[in-house]
Amino acid sequence: MGALDQNSIEGLADREGQRARCRRDAGRGLGAGRQEHAQQDMFYHRLIHCCAKAGSPDGACWLLERMVRSRMQPNAVTFNSVIDACAKAADPQRAAFWFDQMLANNVQPSAITYNTVINSCARARDTASAEAWMRRMIDDGVEPGLLSFGTLIDVFAKAGKLTRAEEWFDEMLKFGVRPDAVTFNALINACAKVSDPTRAEHWLFQMEEAGLRPDEKSYNSVINACAKLGLYEQAEHWFGEMVRAGIRIDTIGFASVMHACAKVGDVARAEHWFDEILRYKLVPNLVCYNTMLHACAQKGDFAASEVWFRRLLASVGLQPNKISFNSILSAAAKQGNVPQVKYWLDRMVLSGIHPDSVTSCTLARAFSPTDLDGNSRAWAQILACSTIIEAYNKAGNPSGATYWAAQRTKARNRGSTPPPPREDLAPRAAHPLPGAREAPQWLPCPRADGRSQAPPQPPPAPPASWLKKPAQQVWAL
Repeated sequence: MGALDQNSIEGLADREGQRARCRRDAGRGLGAGRQEHAQQDMFYHRLIHCCAKAGSPDGACWLLERMVRSRMQPNAVTFNSVIDACAKAADPQRAAFWFDQMLANNVQPSAITYNTVINSCARARDTASAEAWMRRMIDDGVEPGLLSFGTLIDVFAKAGKLTRAEEWFDEMLKFGVRPDAVTFNALINACAKVSDPTRAEHWLFQMEEAGLRPDEKSYNSVINACAKLGLYEQAEHWFGEMVRAGIRIDTIGFASVMHACAKVGDVARAEHWFDEILRYKLVPNLVCYNTMLHACAQKGDFAASEVWFRRLLASVGLQPNKISFNSILSAAAKQGNVPQVKYWLDRMVLSGIHPDSVTSCTLARAFSPTDLDGNSRAWAQILACSTIIEAYNKAGNPSGATYWAAQRTKARNRGSTPPPPREDLAPRAAHPLPGAREAPQWLPCPRADGRSQAPPQPPPAPPASWLKKPAQQVWAL
């Protein structure tokens, strides 16, 4: 094996600020490029762990592949580090590959290994794969713990699949695993995502009965569940409960109560809670300002919406985003104020913010094409095409999306209304979009019988900063 020089080592570890350790390893282990097998083994283990901590799966996988080619035997810790690097990159296919290679090298996976693979699926928001790995863990006789169940419940909660999250909570109790505050918070958050304040309150009470003290995340999730349904009185009640419990108050709780008021168009009540933020000596964030703009838009009060938009512009460190502009456009549209719609639409574009389908719907609901001038009418046509493209993409129909993208370009160039699509470009059955991520092809590890599966394609060369000599010479080792 060709010796790795000191610059190569420093390049691998630079992201973690491990230069001093790498220089020490280079001086102790490498010398003039001749090192003992045990020192090489420890050296590679350390570098792989360093890449895993830095979240660099390419570096970790490349080092493990080179380690195996050098006839050094990786252990469970080495494989776990590589799988952890893949998990941090939200790459469950790659993590699964190295899990299989771990078995092929007669290395027994532990509960940590399964937890790491489940975590990789959770980071990728792949609930089906996370659940499949959990069942495989149980079938293989490895007893899952709190981390395994907590990760699985959390991924279902973030996906808004409350029923599945609750089913795995019950499964956790059957295994005798006691839930912690993080697990309960995940369930309460799942209830907030599906706008179910009743279930959110139920899990908050269950949390207290389990002897756990709810924190700001617990209360904020309950308040958010109430806010999504516009139940401002219930949201205010739980905010008061949070204050009485001595929980630290932050802007998230205030913003949720404001959102509940905004849902029903109660601008005065939302403004009261905005003033409460200042009374608590907290700094309102962009969400708070956008909530006030949304409340004004719900009521159709353009004058108040304009006042709040200018207050947002005057705030320190905050800039309006797409939600801000869409809210003030909606307020102007509800009043039928064509000049203000033109003004704020142009200002939105000049700010470098591209209008989206929400903007398009606002224009379509409020005006006919004759109400807008040429510039605004062109934007309305472009946005209409963008809305259709978004619908085709969500339906998994790339041909329809491609057609309307071409029509959008024509509308942008000529300002003409796009004709209806041809029959050969009509909506079809859903299939993967162009450029969709496919299962990657990764480097093989030798199997237990000594044979090595041929890679489906040449492995990618490491970055030039890693090695002094050309990449093709390294892979020829």
